[in-house]
Amino acid sequence: SGGNYSNSSWRRAWVIAFRSQETVKEERRRGFSHSHNDPLEVLNAVGKQS
Repeated sequence: SGGNYSNSSWRRAWVIAFRSQETVKEERRRGFSHSHNDPLEVLNAVGKQS
C-alpha cells in the first residue's frame, strides 16, 4: 500500500492477536466470543486473572 496519507478518513487495518489454544479456551469459558459485540461485563472479566 502507499501508506496512510489521508487527513480526511480513517485507515482500515486488520489486527491479528495470536493466542495459545489454552488461552482461547479459558477466554471462551469466561464468555468471551472474540466478537466486537461481547458485553462489557464479559470483556472486563476476561481481563482479570483468576
